[in-house]
Amino acid sequence: MPTRTCPVCGKEFHRTPNAVLPVNYCSDACRNSGLFRGPGNGRWKGGTYVQNGYRFVLMPDRSYRQEHRVVMEAHLGRPLLPTEVVHHINGDKADNRPENLKVLSGQGEHRKHHAPTRGLPVHDWISRGGGCVDCGETARPHYAKGLCTRCYQRVKHRE
Repeated sequence: MPTRTCPVCGKEFHRTPNAVLPVNYCSDACRNSGLFRGPGNGRWKGGTYVQNGYRFVLMPDRSYRQEHRVVMEAHLGRPLLPTEVVHHINGDKADNRPENLKVLSGQGEHRKHHAPTRGLPVHDWISRGGGCVDCGETARPHYAKGLCTRCYQRVKHRE
């Protein structure tokens, strides 16, 4: 039996050569110890990936988090609340410099920042000049599809 040295722990071991799978490690624990994770894996991409324009980074607990939230937490010196939203001032989701990030109290405040960039004022259904697209009412709150609450409920019950 040939003597081999385990590349993980350095221990010498004896194994019968296997024609199908060569034995390179002294145990399953060494084989699975992390050589195939992180930089040891041929598919390793540096611990980051991009999804919907946002960069995600690998954290020490092996979870992935949005990079802009991690950057802002480091800048503020405290964890962000789950309700807080990090806004990219220049609109570039990949630009995670602290000077390009702003913490907003919630999604409502974040929508106000994006309404002008979409070409719509925040209360667009009223400013279009008529309110509800069905009855024209402006006193009732807008519900969906350009309809006031009453008209939306009427349409919803027909479906």
